[in-house]
Amino acid sequence: MGGNPLLKLIAVDWFKVDKATDKIALHPKSLAQVLNRLQRDDYIHAFVAYFDVSFTKCHKLMGFSTGPRSRATHWKQTVLYLEDVLTICEGETIIGSMTVAPNKKNPRDVDIMVKYSLSGRRCVVSRVQFYKMR
Repeated sequence: MGGNPLLKLIAVDWFKVDKATDKIALHPKSLAQVLNRLQRDDYIHAFVAYFDVSFTKCHKLMGFSTGPRSRATHWKQTVLYLEDVLTICEGETIIGSMTVAPNKKNPRDVDIMVKYSLSGRRCVVSRVQFYKMR
């Protein structure tokens, strides 16, 4: 993904390591955050999600990022397209939250809920969108 992103990365720890079995499980978590004030007028069509991993209990600290500015891995970013194109002006703020949880029928699938609102000069919107990642 090129160019300068309009919004700053928000870091969240959604994973927990089960020490008894060394399994990684995804637990429902919610993130509420005020996204950075915009540096220019623009349009927002989607949010991009990615993750960073740190293995801190090893003898040697290891980890990687799937972020767009990091070295490529086989993991990719996830694009969450919005139902509306948001027109946002310099200095305005998007307020939002994202909830991620394993799907109840298939725990290998992930259910994502994104809530966002914008009360701007050119765009006023408040919406909840649902996504399923397989």
